[in-house]
Amino acid sequence: MKFKNALLQLLCPFGQWPHEKGLQIVDRDAAGRLAANFKSSGIFGTGIKCPIFIGHPDDGPRKFKRRPKPVGAVEGLAEAEGGIVVLCSYEDKTYADIIGGKIKRMSPRWRMEDIGDGKFRPEKLLSVGLTNNPNIPDSGRIVNVDADVRGKSLSAILKRISCAAAKAQKCSDKMVKIVHNAPVLQRSEISTRKSAAIVPPCKPDLTSMAKERMRQTGLPYTSCFAAVRRETL
Repeated sequence: MKFKNALLQLLCPFGQWPHEKGLQIVDRDAAGRLAANFKSSGIFGTGIKCPIFIGHPDDGPRKFKRRPKPVGAVEGLAEAEGGIVVLCSYEDKTYADIIGGKIKRMSPRWRMEDIGDGKFRPEKLLSVGLTNNPNIPDSGRIVNVDADVRGKSLSAILKRISCAAAKAQKCSDKMVKIVHNAPVLQRSEISTRKSAAIVPPCKPDLTSMAKERMRQTGLPYTSCFAAVRRETL
């Protein structure tokens, strides 16, 4: 079964998340185990390595007369974005519901190792259920990618994300360096520049100048004023 609509999503952020059995410990150790065991994941004859369902119908398959139909599949799994990300492919309707916000979250169903004190560490992803009421916050969030992920491997996508993050960090470091090396004005310089900016330039007293020219030449005031104005402005 092939699904053509691809999305990169956060399956689960790192942390300790409540479960009916206790606490799920999702850390880098869990991410490594899940990635190592991913290739052998699968559910009772769906023909898909790791199926995606609406809800968790596979949690008790004996309750269903018919085998639940997957609406998508997990194509890849890796550590990124401060947790575990999955490259998923979906049928058209489910893809549209996710992009449109009708389906917002996902819930992993995985086999866990009991590590004692009511804590369990995931070690193998069995399936994923789409839901709007997950136990784990932020699960199912679409990871922003600068291009279409269809037909690309998870490693290639994660490399692109890593390169984009590196470029963003480089730009940030460059801006910090520019700001750090910018000349710092002393308080007296700032005060002087501020004063110079707000004090308007002195304008010539055309009236007095025109009167003085009239006294010296005996010409009419209007002629003197016009001449002074042409010479001054």
